[in-house]
Amino acid sequence: MQVQTDQHNDALPLARQGDRHWEAYLAPRAGRNAAWVDDRLLVQRRWGDWQLGFTARNLATVVASEQALSLAAQVAQARRPATDQAWQADVHMRGFAGLGPTAGRRHALGDGWQAHWDVQALLLTRWRERDISGPVQFAVATGQYSFNLASQERDNRLKFPFQQPFAAHGTGLLAGGGLAWEGTKAFASLGLRDGGWLAWRGQPAQQAVLNTATQSTDANGFLIYQPLVQGQNSQGSAARWMPWRGQVQAGIKLENGHQLAWQADTLPGGIVLPRLQWRLPAPQAGAWGWQADWRLHERSLGLGADWQGWQLRLASDGRGASSRTRAFSLAYGTAY
Repeated sequence: MQVQTDQHNDALPLARQGDRHWEAYLAPRAGRNAAWVDDRLLVQRRWGDWQLGFTARNLATVVASEQALSLAAQVAQARRPATDQAWQADVHMRGFAGLGPTAGRRHALGDGWQAHWDVQALLLTRWRERDISGPVQFAVATGQYSFNLASQERDNRLKFPFQQPFAAHGTGLLAGGGLAWEGTKAFASLGLRDGGWLAWRGQPAQQAVLNTATQSTDANGFLIYQPLVQGQNSQGSAARWMPWRGQVQAGIKLENGHQLAWQADTLPGGIVLPRLQWRLPAPQAGAWGWQADWRLHERSLGLGADWQGWQLRLASDGRGASSRTRAFSLAYGTAY
């Protein structure tokens, strides 16, 4: 059994997500900014090397350029740049929620090598994708914004005129696997997870283009769009490939059971999440095991404890109400 939540936002405190005045708290990083939610409930039973169970998932990732976030905040605050400006918007979002059975198996390959694989068959309750890209300019001499943005969105909660009935749920088939090696002085592993197909019959989709020059603001300080947004609504049987999430780890074993490791996880959009780990596994049944890791991208500290089949993991950046990272995992396993 495992209950997990892992949330992070590079540019905005987690408590301000969805806030009416979110732009006042926005502080994007240089380059690409990532945000994600990875919530999971897993209940499973092992029979030898096989495992069968049930999982509920809520998984979403957003990758946005610093320029796109800065532009969004400036428009929301109705601020006029003091000099000519040019931005390149680049935003990609992928997310789904669903539940269903899961199955997997471990394979002992000998000489310290082990492989594993798993599959998840999901009934989707939510599936959303959104891509926004294109240039935006502002000219001080004319007080004009110039937009040339393209948007593509697919969402089972989209509403538009003349919409036809569509399937109440989608389906998903995700898979993962990995290879691990453990020796007397070192260990290493390589894995992939959550890659596969999502499908939804008749799911609403929308394509839109904003290509216009507009006078900067109206009397209330809001942008005036002169024409126009052009778009097309559609419905069809959607099927998309969910890109893999990867993980690589390598470490050494020290005296007295201590272990040091380097690990890197990858997210869709080319985001790499490195971390440094220290572990002290439980030396015997009934004893405590401990671990700590420093997450370089999230700039947060993770702590963990193991005892008699229980596993607890916590992580935070220590900013309190301004925290941009929050992770919690509680798991329990026992032999029958």
